[in-house]
Amino acid sequence: HKNTKFLVNDFLKPIPGYKPERQKILSEFKKLSKNIFLIPATDICKEKLQKGVVAGIFLISFATFKKLIPLSPLSIKRAIKKQIPGKYLELNLKAFELAKHFNSLTSEF
Repeated sequence: HKNTKFLVNDFLKPIPGYKPERQKILSEFKKLSKNIFLIPATDICKEKLQKGVVAGIFLISFATFKKLIPLSPLSIKRAIKKQIPGKYLELNLKAFELAKHFNSLTSEF
């Protein structure tokens, strides 16, 4: 739908033999909707948590804080606690909190 909001991790992982073009990818998204939000989630998580692997948790948490999806931040936090194995739990909860903090710093949505 043209009013769909896309929250996209602004991170291009190199693929051997293929160099994705950021502008070309973005123009394809723009064909679908004007509501495209690029967040450098992997870079933010690498910088603040030293682990880019939690970018997905960061993005879904961010989406709940911005009310881009019909889930509450509390439900996401509960799901993290229920589903993430103990040795990864602290890192994922930090990504959740980072999204909360990042949300308070951004007003463009």
